Parts: sequence; structure tokens; C-alpha cells
Amino acid sequence: MKAIILAGGRGGRLGALTQSRPKPMVEVAGRPILDYLIAFAAKAGIGEFLVNIGYMGHVIRDYLGSGSRFGVDVTCFEAEGKAPEAAVFAGRSRIDDDSFCCLCGDNILLPDQVAKIVQTYEGNEADAVFTLEPGNSAATKRVRVADGRILGSGRDARDPVLVYNMAMATSFLDELLCTVANREETAFAFAMDDLAEGHVVLAADIGGFININMPEDVADAEIILRDLEIV
Repeated sequence: MKAIILAGGRGGRLGALTQSRPKPMVEVAGRPILDYLIAFAAKAGIGEFLVNIGYMGHVIRDYLGSGSRFGVDVTCFEAEGKAPEAAVFAGRSRIDDDSFCCLCGDNILLPDQVAKIVQTYEGNEADAVFTLEPGNSAATKRVRVADGRILGSGRDARDPVLVYNMAMATSFLDELLCTVANREETAFAFAMDDLAEGHVVLAADIGGFININMPEDVADAEIILRDLEIV
């Protein structure tokens, strides 16, 4: 299974940490976020990565090269538009398999967490599997969930936020593209009102994962990795 990595963001909330590098290249205990993400996904069995780059993309391209340092194949590509959905849709033309997974370039998922996403997808004959997180009170890309199944978009502050650490059938992505093609808001959460009822769309329970958004998140991530004896 191929993986798209969303690594095009600048990460303005990280301040000085992203003045000379893109967000996925911010270091945690001496290694870029992207380094952990690819290495851990490789351990989970992912062998080919399509990395969407944007802000200071040459830094990522130069660092990853062909992916040989990780024992995988890496291809970098760019997409028009800043929304993560645009990157996923742009990557579609590079995927000729029946399914793929997608990972957020500012997250660190452990090997078993990546494997859980794929296993939830493959083991339940799902059309799509997403991860979820609580989100803050201002979050809007929420979904309604019952018994591990995503039912539609959510409007209650208690509803979880849809995260693009996911696996799905390419045919489902094609339907997503058609569903949001003429909409101003392309977020997948809002498309669930149209697609969830007729498809098996599941939430993967992978536990807490490392999300780097603020400078203090770097220190917190280092503590977590140290406790796991990864650094």
C-alpha cells in the first residue's frame, strides 16, 4: 500500500522554528518529524511514499532524496492550493492501486498506530478509515460517530474532529472528489453527510498520537518518545 504524506504546510504557529524550514522538518530530539513518520510507517509495512511539498519544499526533497535512507521509495510532488484535500486529490493520479493510506506530516504515529489504521481498513472491508481527535472548541471539521462508524458531519462541540491519518479505497476518493468538486468547503468531514450512509466509513482507535502545532508540543513530544525509549 502506498502512502501520501501531507507535508506542504509552513506551520506559522511554530514561529521561529519554521523560518528556515517547513513544519515537517522541525526537529524532535534531533530528528525531523518527517523522519520519524516515514521510518515508523516503513516498520508498519508501507514501502512507497508520495510526499506533498509546498513551503520550502526543496528542504524536504533534499533530505528525503529517493527514500533509500529509509529503505523505501519516495516521490515528492506539489499541488495547487493550500488545503490538505487538494494534496490528496493531486496524489490520486499517482496511485494505481485499489487503496492507499494518508498521513499528516506534522504528526508522529508509532508503527503500531499506522498498522492499526491499515488493519482497521483491510479487516473490515471498509471504504475508508479515519483517525479522530477531540479538537478545541473552535474546531469545525467534526463528525458524528457511533460504535466506531462515522455517520456524517458533526455540529456539536463534543463531536470529534476528523484527522487525515487515514486509509481508503481509491474509488471512494474518486467519489469524494465528485462530491466536493463544486463546493467552497472541500473538507472531508462535510462530505460525510453525502457519503457515509452508503459506505462503510470507520474510525480507527489508535490512541493518542503526537501532533506538533505549537513550540511547546516539541518538548512534550520529546518526553513521550523518551518514555517510549525511542530517543
